[in-house]
Amino acid sequence: MTDAAEPAARAPDLAEPIIGYRQWRLQDATLWSPYLDFAWRRGVNTARCELDKGHPDPAPAHECVCGLHAWYRPSPRLGSAVPDLVAGAVALWGEVEVHATGLRAQYAAVIALVLPLAHTTKRRRVAELADSLEVDLVPTRQLQACALGYGQPLSSDWLAATLPG
Repeated sequence: MTDAAEPAARAPDLAEPIIGYRQWRLQDATLWSPYLDFAWRRGVNTARCELDKGHPDPAPAHECVCGLHAWYRPSPRLGSAVPDLVAGAVALWGEVEVHATGLRAQYAAVIALVLPLAHTTKRRRVAELADSLEVDLVPTRQLQACALGYGQPLSSDWLAATLPG
């Protein structure tokens, strides 16, 4: 077997992507992670470690905070009143670190953005961004149902059995 054939022969870590929820900063028609200089793009986004010390393992490394972060449940509507915060859903896969309130993954794709309630410039900008990313644009109340079309959330039973404590 050649080296080029090995990645294709490797079984996926999960049979189906995990659904997660997060918020981004909206700046210059781009979704940015709130705390890091990481621009989210259409399609597959790959985690990378932003720490100076780095590590040899791919993100998310167990002893690090790197990876593409998401919560298990949609975030509160705090972003609605803030001009540069956007909420949405992501599909995550690859190496995954599971934590009490959320997870960190090696790969993620934006699958839906929340449509702001008010008919403002922000609403227009989010609609244009959803179109350019080729993702669903849904009201908050429809986000979880929409996300289920792209994967499955981690069940609370599975989390209780897996997480310490």
